[in-house]
Amino acid sequence: MGKVWYFGMKAHVGADADSGVTHGLETSPAKRHDSQVWDELLHGKETSAWADKGYVSAEREAAFKAPGKAWGVMRKAPKGGERHPVDAQINRVIAIVRAKVELPFRVIKRQLGIVK
Repeated sequence: MGKVWYFGMKAHVGADADSGVTHGLETSPAKRHDSQVWDELLHGKETSAWADKGYVSAEREAAFKAPGKAWGVMRKAPKGGERHPVDAQINRVIAIVRAKVELPFRVIKRQLGIVK
């Protein structure tokens, strides 16, 4: 059995954290890093950002440190180390909010039949 090649794509979704309504969708080749589509997913009126570790950036985090804004991007462990227990608790809270935004991915995968 030789090497098997898969040519894939990614779907990146911008959605309202309260209602789960999708306001932006970007697709990209699988080789493009998640953080490269950040700007395309935002509409400019966000008061919070909830995302996985692929979107971590000090510059982006600083933009959401203003009063009335929230930064809900999953916490990473330091390189070669372990994640702090407080960061693990924060990640659980972030995961609860992010779960609502996972519905568009279910629709893409199950209802549209785009699965591996």
